[in-house]
Amino acid sequence: MALAQDLAVRWRRSQGETVYLISGVVLLRGAAVVGWKDELRDAADEAPGTIAVDPAGHTWAIDRSTDPPRWQKKEL
Repeated sequence: MALAQDLAVRWRRSQGETVYLISGVVLLRGAAVVGWKDELRDAADEAPGTIAVDPAGHTWAIDRSTDPPRWQKKEL
């Protein structure tokens, strides 16, 4: 997950708007940023393998073993 956190920090800094630095989650798939949302939303709407990273570096992955799928916080 350290790579995910690093990618998220670099993307946030590249955006040039404070809102991206201090809020929301950066969405990643593999080694690519695929979006930003102001908060975690329905995990079923995201593609498999999506990871979310908040400004504090907390990470979530989608747990598809539940019905419906849900975000599961990941510890480093």
